[in-house]
Amino acid sequence: MTRAETYLKHAAEAEALAARAQSLSGRLRCLDLAEGYRALAERMQAIAAEPRSWTLEERRAG
Repeated sequence: MTRAETYLKHAAEAEALAARAQSLSGRLRCLDLAEGYRALAERMQAIAAEPRSWTLEERRAG
């Protein structure tokens, strides 16, 4: 499982918690958490799509 997939899983779990929250503040807190996880997933997907400018050997030597 990639980091992006993990963050999306956490976002879904936070949304499920929001649906079960007893208070408005609890619901909003969970939805805010889910939004943050989705933003992280989007960033991880964008990073994964970027070309790499180094190789593993160059990083080890550096």
